[in-house]
Order: sequence, then C-alpha cells, then structure tokens
Amino acid sequence: MLELFKVEVENNKTVLTDGLLALEDDPTNDEILESLMRAAHSIKGAARIVQLDAAVEVAHRMEDAFERVRSDSGPLVESIVSGKLSETGISSAFHGQTSFRGLLTDVMLAGVDLLWKIASAPEAEIDSWIAEHRPEIDRYLADVAVVQKFHADSGEGEQPTANVPSDFSDMSMLDLFRVGVDNQKSVLNDKLLALESDPGDPDTLEALMRAAHSIKGAARIVNLDVAVHVAHAMEDAFESIRQAPEKVAAVSLPKLSECEGLDSKYHSSAAFLNLLVDVMLDGVDLLAQIANTPESNVGGWLADRADAIDDYLQQIRILLQIFAGEMPASGFAPVPAAPNTSPPPVESKRAAPVSGSSLQPVARKADTFLRVTADNLNRILALSGESQIETSRLRPFTEGLQRFKRELAELNLSVDNLRDTLATQHLNDEARAKLAKVRDDVGEVRRDLNRRLGELESISRRHHNVSDRLYEAAIACRMRPFADGIQGFPRMVRDISRQLGKQVKLEVLGEDTQVDRDILERLEAQITQLLRNAIDHGLESPEERSAAGKNPVGQLTLEARHSSGKLLVSVADDGRGINYDALRENVVRKKLTTADTAARLSESELAEFLFLPGFSQKEQVTDISGRGVGLDIVYNMVKSVRGTVRIQSEPGMGTRFDLQLPLTLSVLRSLLVEVNGQPYAFPLAETQRAVKVDSQNVSESDFLPTTWIDEHEIELVPVARLFEQPVTKPNGRYHVVLVGERDQHYGLVVDRFLGERELVVQPLDPRLGKIQDISAGALMDDGNPVLIVDVQDIIRGADRICRGETAFISREDLEKGNRPPQILVADDSLTVREMERQLLVHAGFEVTVALDGIDAWNAIRAIPDPFDLIVTDMDMPRMSGIELTELVRADTGIGDTPIIMISYKDRAEDQQRAISAGVDLYLTKGSFEDEAFVTEVKNRIRERA
Repeated sequence: MLELFKVEVENNKTVLTDGLLALEDDPTNDEILESLMRAAHSIKGAARIVQLDAAVEVAHRMEDAFERVRSDSGPLVESIVSGKLSETGISSAFHGQTSFRGLLTDVMLAGVDLLWKIASAPEAEIDSWIAEHRPEIDRYLADVAVVQKFHADSGEGEQPTANVPSDFSDMSMLDLFRVGVDNQKSVLNDKLLALESDPGDPDTLEALMRAAHSIKGAARIVNLDVAVHVAHAMEDAFESIRQAPEKVAAVSLPKLSECEGLDSKYHSSAAFLNLLVDVMLDGVDLLAQIANTPESNVGGWLADRADAIDDYLQQIRILLQIFAGEMPASGFAPVPAAPNTSPPPVESKRAAPVSGSSLQPVARKADTFLRVTADNLNRILALSGESQIETSRLRPFTEGLQRFKRELAELNLSVDNLRDTLATQHLNDEARAKLAKVRDDVGEVRRDLNRRLGELESISRRHHNVSDRLYEAAIACRMRPFADGIQGFPRMVRDISRQLGKQVKLEVLGEDTQVDRDILERLEAQITQLLRNAIDHGLESPEERSAAGKNPVGQLTLEARHSSGKLLVSVADDGRGINYDALRENVVRKKLTTADTAARLSESELAEFLFLPGFSQKEQVTDISGRGVGLDIVYNMVKSVRGTVRIQSEPGMGTRFDLQLPLTLSVLRSLLVEVNGQPYAFPLAETQRAVKVDSQNVSESDFLPTTWIDEHEIELVPVARLFEQPVTKPNGRYHVVLVGERDQHYGLVVDRFLGERELVVQPLDPRLGKIQDISAGALMDDGNPVLIVDVQDIIRGADRICRGETAFISREDLEKGNRPPQILVADDSLTVREMERQLLVHAGFEVTVALDGIDAWNAIRAIPDPFDLIVTDMDMPRMSGIELTELVRADTGIGDTPIIMISYKDRAEDQQRAISAGVDLYLTKGSFEDEAFVTEVKNRIRERA
C-alpha cells in the first residue's frame, strides 16, 4: 500500500516541478494551475488510502494554495515582498524572494521535496520518520498558510501579520483539521481499547501519542486553540503513562465520588485504567465534535461549551494527579481504597491487531488502487458473465462438428463398401480413377477435419479457462475484507457495556474474509443490533456471572467465514441463553398462538417468534432495547438478500445467531422453470424444495387443488394465474416449487423444471419502476433473457388467492357508479393491519391491504384509478413508508393522494421526517384512538373531494 503512495508521488513529481516552473513564466495560464491542482489532489488521495496523514496535510495545503491562486480573477500578485517576509513568520529560506510568484514557486517546490522525502522513507521506519520530522512538516504547513494569507491580503495593500489565518471563514483550513481528526479518530479508539488489554505496550502508547500530536498540529495550523489544548492534554496523559507504565496497575483509586471536580459519570470506574480510557475516549468524542461543527457556527459553538471544555481539561488534570499520587488542586481528600479485586475491565481483542502503526495491515505489498464506480464494476461483471455465455456456445458447436466427423466416417465406410461392390464389376479406367479420387478426397476431408477439430477443442478449453478467470476476477473486484465494515464495533461494545455496568470482551474472527461490498454495507446495522441485544439481553452482570461460576467478564464473539459457498456471519455470547419457558408464556400472553399449540412447539420453533415485529422479551423499553424491532429488522434484511438466519441457544451457556448470506448479490444460484413456454428463475435461497407430485396424490376442488408435502397440507397455486396468464391443468404430474416460511407454505405449480443455473443478475431499467412478481433479469447459457422471480411478491399473491381474495380492486368495480372511497392500508404487522382494515370497512370504505411498501406500490400501479387515501406504517421491509410516500408524491397522476402515517415512533425528528417526505398526518400507535382515526380519514377524503 505504501508503494501506491510512492508511485503516485513519483508520477506527479515531474508534473508539479515542470508546472511550477512554467507557471512562473506564464502566471495567467489556467491550464497549468489546473494540472497542478490535479497532481496535488492525486497525491492527497493516495496518501489518504495508506493513512499517511502527514502527506495528506501537505498535499491538501498545496492543492488549496493552487485553488486560491486559480480562483483569483487577476494575474499572480506581482508586489515586491523583499524585506517584509521576515515579519510574517515564514521560514528564513524564503526571505530573499522579491515577488509573490517566486515565493509561491519556492514554497510549492519545497512541498514537492517534502512529499518525496515522505514517500522515500523506508517502509519499516515510516512512522518513526514522520514523528522525527513532524516539526519540519508543521513548519512547512505554516509556510503555506503565510503564502495563502499573503495572496489574499496583498491585493488590498496589507501584509500578513501572523503565520496562520486568524478567522474561521477559511473553509480549506478547517477542512484540514477535520481530515486530521477523522484520520486519527479510529486510531485513538482502537489503540485505547488495546491499551485497556495491555497498558504496558509501548507501541500502543507511542501510536496514541502520535495521533494526539497530529491532531494538535492540525488544530494549531487553523488557530483552534481549544482543540490544541484538548489534544495537548491528552498527549500529556499518554506521555505520563508511557514513562511509567508499570504504575498503571499499581495505582489505587481514591473514592471517586468524593473527588471534587471529577465528573460523576467517572465514579463507577473500577480501576485507574478504566478511568484513563473513559476520560480519553471522551476527549476523542470532544475533538470530533469540534471538527464537525459547521464553520459558520464554530465561534458560537465554542463559546457555548467553554465551561464544558474547561471541565474536561480539569478531568485530565485530576487523572494525572491521581496517577502521580498527588492531591488534586481542587482539594479533595481521597479515602484509602481497599486492594482492587475487581475483575478485569472491558477489552477488545482483535484477531489480527496492528501494533505500533496507524497503517492498516495489508495482505500484499505492491497492491495499487484505482477509483472505479459501482456501476462500472457491475457492467464489467455483466460483461464477464456474457463472455462466459458466448464461450459456452463453442461447446455445442464442437459437439456438432463431432457429429459431422462421425457422419464423414460413415460416408468413408460407404465409399469403401461401394468400391468393394464394384470390384467385381467391369469398370473402365475413368470410373476406377473417379472412385479412387472420391475415396482420397473423403479421407483428406476426414484428416483435415480431425486437425481442425483438435484445434477448436484446444481453443474452446482456453476460452473457457480465460472467461472463468475473468468472471472470478470481476467477482473479486466487488469484494472487501470483513474488517472494513466493523471498525466501530469494539468502541460500541465497550461503551454499551459500561453504560449497563457489565464487563465484556469482544473477539473478532475472520477479519480478512472477503464480503460483497453491498452485503457489507447492509450488515453493519444488523451486526450492531445483534451485539447490542447480546450485551443487554444475553450477558449477565458481573455479580450474576460470578454467582453462576462464570468468568465475570462476558465473552462476545463476532465471526465471518465462507462455508459451502455461502458467507456465514455469527454473533455469539456466553450469557444466560434463551429462557424457553418464559418465551412460551410470552407468546401465549401476546395471543400469537394458543397455549396448546405453544406447548407442542420445539425450542427452534419458539425461537422463530423472536423475529416477529414488535416482539420483545423485555418488560421495559430502554435506549438499548425493548421495542421489539431489532431482530425483526435483522430478519428482513437477511431475507432481502436471499439469506437465512438461525438461533442456537443453550440455557445458562449462551446464544448464537448465524446469518447465512450469499457470497455476492451479483451472482444468483437459481432454479429455472417454464411457465407457458417462457423461462423464469426462482432464487434457490428462497425456495424450500422442488418436487414432482403425481396427479393421484392431488386432491382436486372447486377452489385450489391440495397435496401433502412433508406432513403439511399444501395448496397448489398455478404461477400462470399469478402472472395473469392462461392456466393449463397438468397432465400426469404436477411440477411444484415449495416456498414460504414458518407456518405459511405454498406450492407454486409450473409447467416443468429446466434445472439449476448460476445467473449474473442484471437489474432492470429503473424507468420501469418495480415490476410486480419480478425482481431482476439475467442471460441464460444460450444468450436468451430470463426474468428472476420476486419470491416475496409471489408469496403475497399466493396468500391472497388462498384466502379467496382478489389481489386488487377490479376495473369493473371501479367503473360502477357511487362506489365507496377506496383506501389502501400498508403495514407489515398483521394485527395492526387487520385492526385498521376492520375500522375502515365498518365505516363504509372499501379497503385493500398491503404487507409492505413494495406490496403497496404494486397495488397502486395495478389499478387504473388512484386510491382515495393511503394509510401506511413508517418502518416496513423492502420499502419503508417514507420511500412509498416519496414515490407517490413524485408521480403526477397520484401525487395529491392524502397519506396518513401511523408509527410506533414518537420522536419529533421522526414526525418531521415523515412530514418532509409528504405525509399529511402523522399518528403514533401508542396514542391511537379508533374514532379519531376514522374521523381524520373522512376529513382528508372530504377535503380532497
């Protein structure tokens, strides 16, 4: 990765040098300035990838200086600066310059040299080199600031009086500080958690000091004194620990609640190391808040929080006095503390820790990186799939030639037979010559065909090999290491466990496991929810664990690995496990099933209830959990990517969640079927079985035929009926695709099975919108297109047919006069959906129900006239109520349809988000009243009429 930066600097060094010299001769040439900006920007990007913060700062300031000069409407300032530069604080090496253009060239060339020095530093010594030369780097950044300030002020006849700008309107300089904090924040978080496991590790302390020092330097450049003070205080704390690491474990904490000036949130610290890490993590958060404050609010923000910042600095002073064994200046009187017998603190153990370097571990030295858009990657993947398809066409062509070879052999045999037959006849010389020539010609054709066929088979094998490798390489381009998506988890685990008074050790396994980038982006929120649940629900308090004979420190394990062509992500804890008796009682109490049925459910079947929306085992709602939406969201996300989730739990031993996901969303293993002569693809991950059922085992009825599969009576729904195509009764045997989950199983009848295929998924043109029952397209081996079935849509359609409902309102109904108002109700909760439906039906409305946002959008598009009103939930799988509202408002034909949103969320920001999307009325389920709801519906419809 460092090679990337060195190559980038080497490539752009000549561009910068030549461009600067050309600019000095032609200061009005915008093309030269543009090329200089691009070169500096390229170096900055490469430096950011390898996390060389010092190089990022230098290149960023150079790029900013070029931008300042380019944006100036006039030529470069030509004022004489000799004799004045010494007053600005710029380095003495530049004092002899007499013009601004010469000054700019000298300073920028010095930056080129500095970047080359950084790039040329030996890889093993890069961190120590930067630390040793940090004063030189800071000095150079200050020099560039003088050049920028001089350029800005010279047009008004003023000269800079300091080596840095003094106002906060300079966006680029605040941007510099923001970059510095962003780059070092993860280093500080990771190393602080590592420090808690090994307080004596000099490499960890050195990395912490460097990170704090880097932030301090960036803050000093932009004149953010407050951030300088905070970073400097943190650096002092790390330096004190580095000088005497052996004292950390020996420090006896006073009674913290009696320490004047020490914030009460630190009173629960069990050991000095806990206190140190808590205070330092708060400092990281404070620096991030300062860095991310909008530039226009910096002054006011700092003024409002001046006391809080002073208080934080006071916490560090108290911390250092405790470490030194001194009495704090505020005069508290610590009481003698008993020897610390508390269990070890929270720690984070990474599978592949990084020691003594802020750079991330790399698998190969010479990897280089380019910016490629996701669309380009998808196109490359699609083309590689087409390449495989085109290559596969060589095989039937070769087989055809093999048949021709056999036929030619038979022809040769026939010629030989003819010659033998005619041998007894009296043939003239001419006839014998022609017969011999025919035989020779056939033999020559056979030999030539054999040669060409051998060459073709060799070419075919090579093409197959190359296309397979191309395909695999295209797939690999979409993959990222699992570690990229989990960087914030150790800090989160520590913070939540401290908040709940628990002690937790997080172990991450499989950080190098390759994960599809789209799946990795979706996984972060789901893993966060599982970890939060594990800490809050699963792991006991230290006292409970000690009483049960367990280690007081709870164990959390997050693992990613490839298994049987799938990605397996698991979150496991060694906590109390699931109380199945309490769960069974909760299921009955919530009226989700009868007591008799619940008594017969197995533990695995009971665990499935945890995924239901709104279901929670906690009696009280807290900031951590209790609303019953977390596992529901996890379940829906996993299903949306054609995956599965399973729970394994043993009371008293712990719980494990296994998420089985496809390796990539770009390739789909599917079952190809035929319906009315057309192929369709069913994702294998969403199908249970494909079976052939003899007609004699099918019970016919006036409604739907049924059969028994795996001891379940299954209604057989023709897929052609769902597609609104002619339905033909099977002759002899039914070809059935079994889909569904939990207690809902449906048998989808197709004409025949075409086999399994791996398909490269190609999204449909977005201008088509969401097509009911279809999710995407693909190309088959013969190059013909095939549509990929949206199984969730199919299940909803099958459910309506099985319940005897029409999917949507028919055109004939709409054409009848004096029809009642039509209302669409969309909610993924069966209870809420049915309650709203009954209320509206009793009030005289006709109601169509939808199970989620996609289902609702399908309903809206399936009827010629718009609904009179839409009632929707906010959070639903596949498409939220917010997204549904935005789609409706963007459609000119239905954009004025009244929309009422009903959600369990009662926060002001959630309500504002809904109103901003276009919702007319926002109601909370907690304050829902039947009569008020119906009245609002009537009023909205009346207003629209």
